[in-house]
Amino acid sequence: MEAAGLMNNFPCLVVRGICDYSDSHKNKEWQGYAAMAAAAYSKDLLRRISPTRVEAEIKVIDILTDIQEDANALRRTQHSEQFENILNWLTPIEYASQQNDYFNRRQPGTGQWFLDSNEYHG
Repeated sequence: MEAAGLMNNFPCLVVRGICDYSDSHKNKEWQGYAAMAAAAYSKDLLRRISPTRVEAEIKVIDILTDIQEDANALRRTQHSEQFENILNWLTPIEYASQQNDYFNRRQPGTGQWFLDSNEYHG
């Protein structure tokens, strides 16, 4: 059961040496032979795969890096949404309508001296 679940999460081939056929029929005497047979089969299988095909595969570190970046982006989005929900819970006031009301009541030319000053443009 050492490889249980691995194939569901990671694309791979699991080669196992089997020396018993149930929990009630354990046979440790054949364990070494089973391990050697699995190793020999794995070695023969790897010999049949050309090195160029292996080099063409996407590296696991690249896949894991992409997954980590995606997880970080999801975490940032979730924290941003949580932060926004907390702010809305603390102050549900919508300030855009108030700001528009102040802009509409503003006298023409108010604050224009500041916008025209050298300090503002400097």
